[in-house]
Amino acid sequence: MSVRSSTVNGLFSTKAESLLAPHPNIFYGQYPIKKQKKARWFETAMQRINKLSANVFKPQGKIHKEMLGRVHTVHKIIETLSDAALDKWIIDIKSQLHRKGLKDELICRAFAIIKEVAKRELNMPHYDSQLTGGWIMMQGKIAEMQTGEGKTLTATLAAGCGAMANMPVHVVTVNDYLVERDAELMRPVYERLGLTVGCIADGMEDEDRQHAYRCDITYCTSKQLTFDYLRDRMTLKKFTTELDLKISSLYSRTPVQDKLLLRGLSFAVVDEVDSVFIDEARTPLILSSKSENNQQEELHREAIWLARQLDNDIYYLLESRSKQVTLTEKGENYLKELTATMQGLWTGERRSKILVQQALSALHCYEKDVNYFV
Repeated sequence: MSVRSSTVNGLFSTKAESLLAPHPNIFYGQYPIKKQKKARWFETAMQRINKLSANVFKPQGKIHKEMLGRVHTVHKIIETLSDAALDKWIIDIKSQLHRKGLKDELICRAFAIIKEVAKRELNMPHYDSQLTGGWIMMQGKIAEMQTGEGKTLTATLAAGCGAMANMPVHVVTVNDYLVERDAELMRPVYERLGLTVGCIADGMEDEDRQHAYRCDITYCTSKQLTFDYLRDRMTLKKFTTELDLKISSLYSRTPVQDKLLLRGLSFAVVDEVDSVFIDEARTPLILSSKSENNQQEELHREAIWLARQLDNDIYYLLESRSKQVTLTEKGENYLKELTATMQGLWTGERRSKILVQQALSALHCYEKDVNYFV
């Protein structure tokens, strides 16, 4: 399992201390996503040196042992609390994570709270191996866990921390069955933490998808998440800057944000990471769509409507052999009256005349299934 999180500078964090809580619409904007940035060779070299020196002076095993000690210390206090007192702790940790971000101390406290909640709601407290796995994921790294070690429960640690820090969280797995099963199994834990849970399944309507993505934690497959993201990118293609989105939200009756499915990409917990990042990544995902001809279709509908108002042959002349229609003087005058308050192409007399003549020709000179097929 693995965690991926976007940070303020647009890069995935490698340390829990630097995983600051991204507040959508405040710090990260209307639709936060990871910006692609090519690291320079010396930056990459320095990162590797820092990692090596950190492991030499403070091995990971020692770090994990210290983390477990801090979690157990807090948990001993929490397990004696009443439900009402535990609720106050939950409210406090959410406030702290919201304001200060994912600091090591706060992560340990959150882990202890999530462990106690899982114990009370599911009778399944997290084992040390699961706490260690959750901690590794919070570093932006991959935690390898064997079958039966409780990956589903482990995911609640990272997902719960991210969601309590006010980040939209996606828990990504490999198929719809696991999406629904894992979400329902862990729902009591999340709801006890005051978090909402949604599921994305194949065949869902857009309104249902929006509702699921607006939950604090959303379970989905990588395929569903990717395609929905691509659909959002197509919706956003006309908005090149963050300022464009903000302006749209202010003046538009139907802001583009209302059409988006996701709230952006801030924090993801990935199950079966080898399958998602390696096997499935080899297959390109291509999103096709119908061309945007809404305005053209509306124009044709209006032309047909106008043609039907000219229902008397005093308004036009029909040449059946050449299938040509010509408006008479009365027809042209009546058309001017009909289009007097219309906008767009109908403000031009010549264009209006041509369009209506074509519509009359379609109505009176061509027969469906004889001259054309639909």
